Formats: sequence, structure tokens, C-alpha cells
Amino acid sequence: MKVNIIHPSLNRHGGAERVLLEMIRSLSNSGHETNLYTLDRVRWDQLTQSSGRGTQPVKEFYTYDNLPSLDSPLNWCLIAIAYLKLLVQANENADGISINNYGEVFPFITDFSYVHSIPLFALPMKPESNPYSVPFWTHLSQGYRIAHRILRSRLSKVILTNSVYNSEIIERSLGVKPIIVSPPIQLRKLGLQAVEKDTVVLSISRFSTTKMLDNIPMIAIKVKSRCKFGVLGHLDTGASQVLDAFHKLCRRLGAQDRVEVITNPCQHEIEEWLGKAQVYLATQPTEAFGMAVAEAMSFGCVPLVPRSGGP
Repeated sequence: MKVNIIHPSLNRHGGAERVLLEMIRSLSNSGHETNLYTLDRVRWDQLTQSSGRGTQPVKEFYTYDNLPSLDSPLNWCLIAIAYLKLLVQANENADGISINNYGEVFPFITDFSYVHSIPLFALPMKPESNPYSVPFWTHLSQGYRIAHRILRSRLSKVILTNSVYNSEIIERSLGVKPIIVSPPIQLRKLGLQAVEKDTVVLSISRFSTTKMLDNIPMIAIKVKSRCKFGVLGHLDTGASQVLDAFHKLCRRLGAQDRVEVITNPCQHEIEEWLGKAQVYLATQPTEAFGMAVAEAMSFGCVPLVPRSGGP
């Protein structure tokens, strides 16, 4: 069977992208032909470095070689329209199925929509509720609400999500009960053994304002024992500003000697840090599942998470 999968960009190296790569691998191993539709061209060499070599789709379709700048409301509108076009294009093949791997924004048109995080349509349309840092969100949110109302009749036949926590939010917002499909977790291959761990507190995250990483240096300066805080994350569009602000906060609080940042780590580096860390610290209170939390637990890290959210 032909399976068309749609996702904004695989160049972000986050949890949703890992789910997509595993989706392509599983479908391909089952004998299905997978086609990938994205907004920008996939940098497979960078993906290989960060997550290992993954199975590539049979065909790829993309709108831009590089995404337009995201500092303009006009470009956000163009990107939204381009993504809707990809959904329509991928759904035109009557002989196969279509899967939208970004259902948190537009869970429409395709046969399946997978919702990874708290959906945008479930959030209040206020300036402070702007998880994607869209310019002029107060005004653009009205357009999004209108588009969502128009497309409501084209809701995907099946809604998938990753946790009970997110399922309940989606059911309240859409009146549809999603099917829960937990994301793929990379467990420690050699099994858990009694090893001497270092006094390390580890966080693995994209550098995004929604991840609330500013909590890390504020916690670090209050911890009396001399432990090291490690923050591992990939840099994508807009991440450099978040990272600069994080470093400035560390210096202002006097936590720069206690917090070490590793950007764009390879899988080997991630496993090295997981192997020596005693505690895994998650800072986002609205995390829908928390793949990194589960993987850190398989390495013997004690999870420290907010009371709210999937973790």
C-alpha cells in the first residue's frame, strides 16, 4: 500500500521527527511504499549525525529548499497555506492512505492525524498562549480560528496521540476520542546494571521558549551540593536567540560554572550523558508525553518532572 506522510520539517530533530522516522521504517519494513511531504528539503546528513541512519522514503516532495524567515506574519500565513496544500496533495491518492504527523495545528483532510503536543486549537487565543512564537499572534489567531472552523467538517477520520493526558485535552476540544499510540522509546541496549554515577543533573531538549529551560540555572544556584547540570539540545530555526538568552541568564545568576550546554549532540554523546547522570530534569509543564524522560529512566536516571503534563 502507498502511504503518504506529511510533516512541516524533519530538520528540527525533535520528538515528533523521531516518531516520523520510526513510522517510515516500520511501514517500509512491512512492505508499504512511503512518500514524504514536507515544507522544506530534508537534510538527511544532519539527521544521520544526530539520530543514526534512518530509513528514507521512496519519494520526497517539498515546497521550499529552505523555509522562509519566520519573523513576518505574512510568511507564517504563506507557510500555513503551503502546509494545507501538502495535506490536500497527499490525500489525493485514492489507492493509499495519508497520515498528517502534525495534527496539533491542522488535524484535517488526511485519513490519520497524529497529535504530539497540546494542540493549538485547545489553547486560549491570547498573546501569552503563543507556543510557536508567531508574530502578531493576537491578530493572526483570529484567522487561525476561522480556518479551523471552516475545516472542521474535514476532520481526519482517525486522530492519534501519544498519552492519556493529551487524549483528554483533544477529546474536550474536538469531541473525538483519539487512539493512543505511544511513541518509540530507545531503551538502553545492554540492560540496567549497578554502576557508579556522577553527580550530574541532565536535561535533553530543543532550545525553545516553550521548554522553560530558564528554570535550570535558577534551580542550579539553589542546589547546595556541587553537582553539574548538563543541557543537551539541537539548534533549529530561532534557537540561537533562546540559547543566547539562556547563557546570559546563567551568567547573571552566577550559574555558568554549574551549567554545561552541549549543542547538536550525536547519539553517542547523549548516551554518555545518560549513563553518568543521576537525575533527569524535565522543565516543560505542558509536555504531552516526554520521550526523553522514559529513555533516561532506562539508563537509571531518577526523573524529576512538573506535576502537570504527560510525564
